[in-house]
Amino acid sequence: MSSFGKEGNGCVSVIMPVYNAELTVLQSLQSVVLQSYTDWELYIIDDGSLDDSPKIIKDFIAESDQDIQNKIFYTKKENEGPSKARNLGIEKSSGHFIAFLDSDDMWVRDKLEIQVKYANLYADVGIISGGFNGSVVKTGARFVSISFAQLLKRNYFNTPTVMFERRKLGESRFAENQRFSEDYRLWLELTYRYKGIYLNETIAKSITGKLSYGISGLSSNLWQMEKGELSNFYFLWKTKRIKTNTLLLSSTFSILKFLRRILILAAKRLGI
Repeated sequence: MSSFGKEGNGCVSVIMPVYNAELTVLQSLQSVVLQSYTDWELYIIDDGSLDDSPKIIKDFIAESDQDIQNKIFYTKKENEGPSKARNLGIEKSSGHFIAFLDSDDMWVRDKLEIQVKYANLYADVGIISGGFNGSVVKTGARFVSISFAQLLKRNYFNTPTVMFERRKLGESRFAENQRFSEDYRLWLELTYRYKGIYLNETIAKSITGKLSYGISGLSSNLWQMEKGELSNFYFLWKTKRIKTNTLLLSSTFSILKFLRRILILAAKRLGI
């Protein structure tokens, strides 16, 4: 059993960066408030929205019951990107656990309840994720363990599905100077120190139907994400977490996956 009862009260700090999400943010907020697990606090970091997102959020808070109002904290800042917004949410919050939800995604009702249960059962787990948009690992097991070596080959962890204990984050944070694949870098840092768990069930969904590797599917976006992924491997090598041969193997495998995605995208455009 973990020491969860001793080190904290089990509160989950939910970090939600928001930028121009007037069409989806209400559904995201509702999916938090309707969670079966009620020990949470929500930190909404508005990253300089120019649409009606601030009004929608403030109206939602004002129209909620007092106990819900007391658990929601809204901050508006200048536009600096989601990494800086998530890091600010981490610093402002204080829950025993940390979870993330983008303002165009939503959770299933028992998402937090399931994850807290597994976090309480397995003390050696540093990050708990699960299925996004119906995508799961093809195995009969209820969950699969994800090692650092496995995560180097594939990013199993979609940000809105992730939860971890605050103390296990240590000094690691989202790379604020990195625009693409910065979340993957943080998950790699966590699994370098701890085991990961992937729950074989959908726990989060996209409201807009975005793809897990890019909303638009544009090849330019895919290339930017590929460069971000390659920079993650270089960072791990530079900080002596992987050796040169692992850097070369991981980078080569990543480039092959990227080329496959480009071919799939081209085939779709041609109607093949």
